[in-house]
Amino acid sequence: LGQDLLKQPGIDVDRQLEQLAEREADDGEDPVDDDDGAPVSSSPPTDADLHQAVERLVQMALQHGFPRHLEEQLRAIAIKHDIWRIELGNDPPARVKPLKIR
Repeated sequence: LGQDLLKQPGIDVDRQLEQLAEREADDGEDPVDDDDGAPVSSSPPTDADLHQAVERLVQMALQHGFPRHLEEQLRAIAIKHDIWRIELGNDPPARVKPLKIR
């Protein structure tokens, strides 16, 4: 596409390239910041904390239309599986087999 055609809807390729060059020249820092501000917990939450969080999720599901007659089953499934995190922590890597690409 020609620049005249791109400028009609307001696309100025030259200006975009200038802005990109300015942004890269400005900071000189690593664009990937390892500290993203996510909360990291040093101590694991208690079972009571996790049960309260799961209960809040169950109540939210009910408020958003989850069938009430399946409430107890949902709660049992949610509590049965230890997959929940309230905060990110220093958990060890998951122990799963690597996926094979076919």
